[in-house]
Amino acid sequence: SDLTITEESSSYLGLALQGPKSCAILSAFGFEDVSSLKPFDLRIFDLGGHEIIVGRVGFTGDLGYEIWFAPGALSEVEHALNAAEEATGVKGIGYGLTAIQMGRIEAGMIVPGWDTAGTFDDSADERTPLELTLGWNVKLDRGMDFVGENALRAQKANGTRFKMRGIRIDHSAPIEEGTDLFTTVDGQRTTIGKVPSLIWHAVEECWIGFASLKAAYAKAETVYVLSDDQAVDGELCNLPFIQLDRRTQTPAPC
Repeated sequence: SDLTITEESSSYLGLALQGPKSCAILSAFGFEDVSSLKPFDLRIFDLGGHEIIVGRVGFTGDLGYEIWFAPGALSEVEHALNAAEEATGVKGIGYGLTAIQMGRIEAGMIVPGWDTAGTFDDSADERTPLELTLGWNVKLDRGMDFVGENALRAQKANGTRFKMRGIRIDHSAPIEEGTDLFTTVDGQRTTIGKVPSLIWHAVEECWIGFASLKAAYAKAETVYVLSDDQAVDGELCNLPFIQLDRRTQTPAPC
């Protein structure tokens, strides 16, 4: 009865700094000891009298940070960013949704409503955290009941319905996200899952994505998708696609 929820989206601006030089840029802002932030840590720094929230977070598999601040601090942040680029010799390059999609798939990061239906209307389209490589984020021993705890305990004991793996397709054929994934069983085409997220990797020149598989087929040796009714072979692999030490290294390299 004493809970108040306030919409504050318009009260903050945000900036994501991702990549091997992101810590160096923020250090040049004058944020002392920002390199000591551990992954998922948040800290408030002062910039010309403005509070800047810095989090060691991001949607890539690389070292990265996000900062949030009131709109009134925008000019101060812009000035600090320009000065940091000049001091470090590193020019920040803006990026769009395609780059974010590539970065987060490389890192094995899940998007609700994309890699899982997000509506809970049909359990066949839903996935639990254990089925999305997010089991590390479920604390069943924290001593507090929560919605879904019994179901997750049972799933952990008895096995999940689905497994999430990576898929690589070394072919330039047009392939759509959400396409079915197949294997051959006793000479018959068998549906074993879907490919909820997929991106053409401009550097590797191949498709990379996620494969949400029925648990029984999680280690299938031969898998394929259809492109214009033609079978296109893929290869299952473990997630994430990249594993960079600097992403979690503390202190962060500056």
